[in-house]
Amino acid sequence: MEKIEKFDIRTLESKMRKGEITRKEYEDFLVSLKECDENDFVEIEEDMLLKNAGIKTNVDKKSKETGLNDE
Repeated sequence: MEKIEKFDIRTLESKMRKGEITRKEYEDFLVSLKECDENDFVEIEEDMLLKNAGIKTNVDKKSKETGLNDE
């Protein structure tokens, strides 16, 4: 199978216009992709993800303003 980076959606249209990728190559790549099932997914707690990324939420701001903190 081709490297997935070759078919990066952010650059795909440009590569197709330049002739670096043909429509047939792209269609063959899509057909070769494995179908996902339930075991391929993991649950991620959004609050923990945002906290680990250093993103403040409205809840964080309210906690500071009121002095309330869940931790």
